[in-house]
Amino acid sequence: MLAWDQPRAKSVVESGLHPWTPYTITDPNEFWEELQRIRAEGFAYDNQEITLGLSCVAAPILGQNNVPVAALSVSGASGVFRSSDFIGPLKRVSAAASKAVLAVQRSQSNG
Repeated sequence: MLAWDQPRAKSVVESGLHPWTPYTITDPNEFWEELQRIRAEGFAYDNQEITLGLSCVAAPILGQNNVPVAALSVSGASGVFRSSDFIGPLKRVSAAASKAVLAVQRSQSNG
């Protein structure tokens, strides 16, 4: 979700990118490049960046103006979990959820 929230991302970088594990991105330039890749591809990876032994792939649920309102992720044990197996289904489910969120938001604006 941070990839779609530039002010918050800037705040995170300014506060310092502290390592949770040896795999955590702590270089600001690498961090900005990763956020750009996430926006372009529509999903994010966590390759043991928060917890050793745990990997995941996540996709946002977008509302009006492409503002993320939630995210979906699939996680598994690193070394066994293959995030590529879940990207297609995850993107389809998040697109359907985004469509549902937009419908609710539009009905609330009109009602």
